[in-house]
Amino acid sequence: MRFLLVERRVLFRAVRFPAISGQLKGLCVPVDGAVGYQWRIATSTAPTNFTLIEIPTTSASTTFDKLTPGVNYIVQVCAFGSGNIVSDWSDPAMLMCV
Repeated sequence: MRFLLVERRVLFRAVRFPAISGQLKGLCVPVDGAVGYQWRIATSTAPTNFTLIEIPTTSASTTFDKLTPGVNYIVQVCAFGSGNIVSDWSDPAMLMCV
């Protein structure tokens, strides 16, 4: 199932543990018409204090590094298209970093 940018929401595919401690990898379903993605990550103890990461490519994945093992992180993603079209943020995904 694919979501168009006009549907306003991006669907997470997964948040996974890479082979390296202190990293999480975020994957989402590619959005038709997206020219890039913006990701945000926060700890579960400060869920409104997000760090933003903008990926100006059509890659629907990113790696978060320099994270603290043993801490739960909340990750969200949105897509952006040409002409300042931006989707809503995805539902949050939470995972503990190892």
